[in-house]
Amino acid sequence: MKHKLKKGDLVSWQVGNRIYYGRVMFSLESTALIQPGLNGSSFQLQTIPIKELKYEPPVTINAEDLEKFARFEISFSQLMQNRPFADFQIKNRYPLVLNDFKTAIENFKKSGMSEKDFLSEYVKPIKDRLFDALCITESCGDDLDEKDKDQPCPNEMSVFGDVWLRLAFHDEVDFILFQENLDQIILEIQTWEENKGKPYLEREYTNRQAHSFLHYWNDDRLMQADEKTKAAYRKILDQLCETDDVDALRTKAYACYGNGNAAYGQNWQESLKCLLRIMEIKPNPETANTLGYMYYYGRCTDGVPEYEKAFYYFSIGAAGWYYESLYKLSDMFYHGYGVPKNTELAASIITELYFKQIDYLCDGHFQCNFADVALRMGNIHKEGFRGQPNPDIAYYYYLQAQYAIRMRMADGENYGDSGVAAGIDAAIEEILPETRYLEKKNTMHYCNLAFLLQNGLQNRHFMEMKIHKSSETEAKLTFRIVPFEKEEHPPKLLVTMPSLHFCGLLEKVTVKLKNIHCLDTFEDAQVVLFDDIAGNTFELHGKWVAEIQGDVVFHVPATKQKKYRFASVIFSPNEKKYDYLCDLPLKVGDMAIVETKNGEQTVKIVSIFERSESESAFPFNQYKKILRKA
Repeated sequence: MKHKLKKGDLVSWQVGNRIYYGRVMFSLESTALIQPGLNGSSFQLQTIPIKELKYEPPVTINAEDLEKFARFEISFSQLMQNRPFADFQIKNRYPLVLNDFKTAIENFKKSGMSEKDFLSEYVKPIKDRLFDALCITESCGDDLDEKDKDQPCPNEMSVFGDVWLRLAFHDEVDFILFQENLDQIILEIQTWEENKGKPYLEREYTNRQAHSFLHYWNDDRLMQADEKTKAAYRKILDQLCETDDVDALRTKAYACYGNGNAAYGQNWQESLKCLLRIMEIKPNPETANTLGYMYYYGRCTDGVPEYEKAFYYFSIGAAGWYYESLYKLSDMFYHGYGVPKNTELAASIITELYFKQIDYLCDGHFQCNFADVALRMGNIHKEGFRGQPNPDIAYYYYLQAQYAIRMRMADGENYGDSGVAAGIDAAIEEILPETRYLEKKNTMHYCNLAFLLQNGLQNRHFMEMKIHKSSETEAKLTFRIVPFEKEEHPPKLLVTMPSLHFCGLLEKVTVKLKNIHCLDTFEDAQVVLFDDIAGNTFELHGKWVAEIQGDVVFHVPATKQKKYRFASVIFSPNEKKYDYLCDLPLKVGDMAIVETKNGEQTVKIVSIFERSESESAFPFNQYKKILRKA
């Protein structure tokens, strides 16, 4: 053997009539340690005389050879000179293009080769061995900068990437399906090549390319698009809808829903038509929930509700545990809309939802439905559950709803959230004079801690209490929820103090304990774990761990947020109030000038108040300023 063997070299040797392949692990003068296993031989290391080994040099592959393989003019075995286990070295790379895929499939169809052989001689070698040599990553666009990636779809890269995925993730069992996939790939490439230079409106698209186009032109991009692009968007989406494409029907339904998008605008009738068609083809709770809302608010009947239809679709949504459908069913039972009135059933639904949704809020999922559910909890107690109105409890839930909707709006925009926020604020304004909480306080005294910590004890393993005793009569207690083992961020405590007009999520709750009558802990521990509070007794798994009696003092946590001055104004008597930022020395009763979509208008100031940014119903950039005094 002329080649001096070194570690990593590929070698072959013959045993009887069979040839084996392996790699050199270590070479001496007359023997070499070989790692076999390339073609079914044992994986156990073997020591073989060098004279019995044949060095297998790598196959040199140039760009011309790669192009022939890319077009399947030669198979992988031929590219490798029928040395399937040989190494290879790429002299020049070749960037495979879309037309190569098309030609390769056509050549396969002419070859009489089986689908299994085409996979092993073309698709798998590209995936496993020639991916970089054929520049697949670059052709799919993964190495392009963001500017190039952002070009409108479909484009050469998006079509290439789609074709490659369909080839690479084929069905290895159903070869009839694989054949259909190959035919579809040729259609994708031909359609793209025939239409790529045409304006959007004049192009033909396959369904996959149409979806690619629609996915690219999302709501944000459509806002900036020209009218020709919007017309193309409508044309393509409408054509897909005519084929009963469920994704297209859903896209159009929500493009026409609410305020509409830049291409369609609001069109309740079209939205309803698409949603109903989806329910015929592929019923689902989300679509049913949306239909329930449309019928509940009479979107297509000039605001006249169609409660029986709403109840039908909300029932489907509720069967799929769609939270919005569940609390809307509660509304219908509570008011007797389209169904016999049943306040107890309404309250039962809302109470169950409340305890599920509060966990989402405490875990930081602010897009949950807790605000809507807490509002309804407040309404139930305001009107009187079982004939007993309780404005104090109603205010408790309204505070939670107000906090939750502000957090949700700060986290992202949702259609209808501004109306929910306004409804909550109106409910608070109406109920507050009927409560015991008109006097403004910053400190609250309690005889025990159960009320303060109750939300932290729901559906959790346990809480932690740290005790710092400053004297025989005073101590500081700090509480937190103990996170689960896999929780990256521990849940926060939802603390609601109606007497302090406070609701917020706190990582820790600290109180002062004054006039201590009893402060006993198991083995005098300074850190106590517990999962229940019964009066003044703290328990863990049903066993006593602490008893605390004294005056519990809670202070509203200090906030560093800046307070801003607001003014509520009306445009005419008995009209809805609107909030404006007000940095002018105005007072209640003054007339002022504000900017509206119809130009400057005169308003009357009906209240002046201060709020921090987190306390405001809407994000600050949505508030306008009062321009001047009238």
